[in-house]
Amino acid sequence: MKKLRIMTIVMMALMLTPFMGQSQKKGEKKVAIATFIMNKKVQPGDLGLGGEALKQAADLAKNPAFSLEPMLQRLHDEFFGDLGDDMPFKILPESEVINHPEYKAYELNFDEDKGLNDELLSFYKIYDGYKYLREGGALDAKEKRDQNRLMEIFGDQADGVMFVQMWFEFKQKLAVGGTGTAGIKAMIWIQLFDKEGKKVFRYREGATSKKSVGIAAGVPVMKIEKILPMCENAFERMLEDMEKDMPKLAKKVAKKL
Repeated sequence: MKKLRIMTIVMMALMLTPFMGQSQKKGEKKVAIATFIMNKKVQPGDLGLGGEALKQAADLAKNPAFSLEPMLQRLHDEFFGDLGDDMPFKILPESEVINHPEYKAYELNFDEDKGLNDELLSFYKIYDGYKYLREGGALDAKEKRDQNRLMEIFGDQADGVMFVQMWFEFKQKLAVGGTGTAGIKAMIWIQLFDKEGKKVFRYREGATSKKSVGIAAGVPVMKIEKILPMCENAFERMLEDMEKDMPKLAKKVAKKL
């Protein structure tokens, strides 16, 4: 008789588990990732590069052999995988965002003096289906800021919108006059806004490559075979740091969103 009672309790628990899970998820917050971009041009960072160095950095970014796209793909997969699982909200299915008719028709709303030209935009790799967006937009009108306009689109589906941007920059390691050494620092900038377009959090993380290149006359060595592996190493180290930070960040987000 005792065994029968135990079996009955176990069976009831198994039957109720799916309903309990549904109850827990009923009040779950949702966030739409609205932009996912990467700057392909290695930024000056703390080197303060001059004209020749900036020209070489631009040439490097335009070289098809300097492929940073696999890292953008990896970051994307992490967000819709393990990193996303660590956040206290559900990330809206990507297809619901990039295939939304109003999102597909969305146009940037920059002030004329703060607009992006085609040359500048050409240095960005935008993940397939997404738009280039930035915090703000037309800064003189709150309702015209990208985060506010996006919540008009996704307000019925999500409790917030997230912007994700990645880039690389030089990090000086040794300086002796116009010479020295520099590493590559991988950087990520994540911003989350609530239904009113207010900031929930801004997360900025970076990690520097173990290896470095030489600097001569203020210009770092910019050979693909040197720079690309350094970018990859810095990126992997950045991901490791993010994985450590996400649980702490999740607690802050849970209180604000």
